[in-house]
Amino acid sequence: MISNLGQVNTFTGGLDLDNDLTVVPNNKYRYAENIRVLTNGDGTSTVI
Repeated sequence: MISNLGQVNTFTGGLDLDNDLTVVPNNKYRYAENIRVLTNGDGTSTVI
């Protein structure tokens, strides 16, 4: 059975491609593909 629940990941540190994978903290992500960034009119809220 397929679940209708999505997976939520919170990476408050942002994307980190510069450092080695062994030193990237848990609040950052290393790789992103096919993402779309949506922001509100004044740029105070962002969703990926």
